[in-house]
Amino acid sequence: MRLTKTIVAAAIACVGAFPAVAHHSTTTFYFTNPIEVSGDIEELVWANPHGILVVKDAKGGFWVGELAAVVDLAAQGLNPTKLPKGLHVDLKALPSRDGSNRIHIQVIKADGNVIFDTKE
Repeated sequence: MRLTKTIVAAAIACVGAFPAVAHHSTTTFYFTNPIEVSGDIEELVWANPHGILVVKDAKGGFWVGELAAVVDLAAQGLNPTKLPKGLHVDLKALPSRDGSNRIHIQVIKADGNVIFDTKE
């Protein structure tokens, strides 16, 4: 539990480090060459201005993924029960320009099924 709180605090700090830009733009991410990340969900922060999904990969690395505003996520049928802790997910995401494990999530798949896609 302590590790989870630390991860969430780090995720919030990362988002807070980019005040207006992170909340209203994706300019802190590369738009070309999306990356793929696979791992287990550690935490979902279902809050505005953006949902945050923290995923732990097979090597033990943590990825902090920015999502859309929760109202937009809900409009696409996504809700917290679809992203429980421990669920293995495959993500397609835009990588951070600063080289960190911070990403902007475009697609979430679980068990081969798309459960979120920014294009829908």
